[in-house]
Amino acid sequence: CVPFTLSAQKAYIPNGGDDVAILDVATNTTTGTITLPEGSGPVGVAFSLNGQRACIANYSGNTVSIVDVENDVVLTTIPAGTAPQNAVFTPDGSTIYVISSGDNTVLAVDATTYAITATIPVGQFPIGAAITPDGSTLYVADGAFGETTVNVISTATNTVTGTIIVGDTPAGVAITPQGGNTGLVGGQ
Repeated sequence: CVPFTLSAQKAYIPNGGDDVAILDVATNTTTGTITLPEGSGPVGVAFSLNGQRACIANYSGNTVSIVDVENDVVLTTIPAGTAPQNAVFTPDGSTIYVISSGDNTVLAVDATTYAITATIPVGQFPIGAAITPDGSTLYVADGAFGETTVNVISTATNTVTGTIIVGDTPAGVAITPQGGNTGLVGGQ
């Protein structure tokens, strides 16, 4: 999990409790916090490509909070399976893919209505995720100890179309801005 995520001139830093620190990256100063529901335990933050929304994965609260980035306020908090770790917005901002680690699923969430539109079964304890720049393919690493797979998910059908065998316990996925040479971040 990345300790902070940039959006324009801001970084959101989960504090492990029930809030997220707001950092002004131009001045490297903390400018405030975003308070989340009690028991949230935020761990992951993803920003939409246009920087207008953020999705905060609340591991302990089994929810995600959607934030209006301009005003640093929570718009809504919705159920997101068990132990959500991460999220990824499609490049067009229409869908948020939430990694529900405890359920071994990926949830497709409509970014306008915040309704879950699909539940995609994957391997054990999914943790890392990245989407191609064209939004067509989502890669999700199965992070349980001993797992060796990365799931290839079609965003058109919200189904796993294949798996890639990698090293033991993959922990993350990164894709170059051009979309080629997917980088898989290994674990153990």
